[in-house]
Amino acid sequence: MYAHFEKLTTLMEENPHLATGSPVFGSSRAAMEATWDSVAAKVNSIGPPERCGSAWKKVIYIVLCGSKCLDVLIFFI
Repeated sequence: MYAHFEKLTTLMEENPHLATGSPVFGSSRAAMEATWDSVAAKVNSIGPPERCGSAWKKVIYIVLCGSKCLDVLIFFI
């Protein structure tokens, strides 16, 4: 799982607009979801656990908000 977080961190650094949760000006929500799906494909190539783009987005949210979301983390695992 640690390798997944490293890959997610690298991809978030390459795509900082993903960390804000809002699309870049001029792009659509569908384009944002497509970007998350491509991120998911790259992270899933490492191995299990495999998740879809929206699930990896939730994982990042949980990591960013820290221990306040511990109940949510337990829910998604």
